[in-house]
Amino acid sequence: MGLRALFLFMIINMCACGSVQVFELPRVQQNLQVTLQKSENIAQKSQIDFSEKKMLLDNLAKSNAPLFVQNETTIRQRLRAMDEALQDMIVEKKNMSEANGEIASLSYNRETVRSDEKEYSTVEDAVKRFEAAAAELNAAVVDYSRESNSMADLIAQKKLYYNFDVAEFQKRVQRNILVAQENQKVMEREIKRSEAVLNSSKAEKRRAQEDIFSEMRGAANDYSARANRFSELNREVNASVMGAARISTLDPHWPAVQKLVAEFDRTVLELADINEKFLSKVESFRNPSRRIK
Repeated sequence: MGLRALFLFMIINMCACGSVQVFELPRVQQNLQVTLQKSENIAQKSQIDFSEKKMLLDNLAKSNAPLFVQNETTIRQRLRAMDEALQDMIVEKKNMSEANGEIASLSYNRETVRSDEKEYSTVEDAVKRFEAAAAELNAAVVDYSRESNSMADLIAQKKLYYNFDVAEFQKRVQRNILVAQENQKVMEREIKRSEAVLNSSKAEKRRAQEDIFSEMRGAANDYSARANRFSELNREVNASVMGAARISTLDPHWPAVQKLVAEFDRTVLELADINEKFLSKVESFRNPSRRIK
């Protein structure tokens, strides 16, 4: 479902034909029908959009999420304004249909109406009423689009509803696994190199380096243990969504998935901190006289 509604506005092109004030009824009727069909299409799209958003609102209300509760009043105001605009569209579409019907009844047995004939004022009045109703319908469409899009924007900004892409999450996990593997290789090389340096160091320098080396090894072990959680999180997410490529935030499985995704994000940040700590210890080991915290 697309939350954001986009509508095409109607352009009316209705006029008396020629300099002798004659309405060519087939041309008038054709223009009316084109515009009426556009208004029907717009009204249908608006009705579908309204039904989808009302259903979404009902589902959000059932979820009773704190963020929704905070924004419920504004969202319901938007929906009411949408409904009012939609009802205005229905009224104006009816007025357009009635005006069109009056002209159609005159078109059964004639093709033109001249300004010196009594039917001319009837056609002219019907055309004016049709154009006025079409203009009002356009205004209602503008109002509806504004409220619908504002509602969609609010829901998106507050992240009250969206589709979670499981495949994209899996790609993120794989990228971070590769990064972790590269960092682990660097850590292993630095530990081996530092261990060789430590074994060849003189006693007094060795004492200053041993504690740093122990911290380096501890950071590397901590990094590896936490990095292993990536694969576990990926498996747990897949199990929660039961193979689905996407799930919405209204899916009953979403709370469990959300917790796992939040843990994944925390793990990424924690690993970055541990890696930074490890690298600072490497620098301290190389220069024990300037200890880096």
